[in-house]
Amino acid sequence: MMPHMIVKNAAMTKDNAENAALVQTMGFESNKEYNEIMFLREITHTVNMFNDMGDIVSLSYQLFII
Repeated sequence: MMPHMIVKNAAMTKDNAENAALVQTMGFESNKEYNEIMFLREITHTVNMFNDMGDIVSLSYQLFII
């Protein structure tokens, strides 16, 4: 393994350990559970944004029709 790869892997291992500690501190049982919750959170934000955009288009259409 190349020296720069060893350093990169060591940094990733350190980040993973820090992430695992953060996940446990926040009360999640595992990294997988944390990742699933964060994914659902991002999906929720995206869906809400599209709903808001739809409301704006609908209101704009209603204002210009009247």
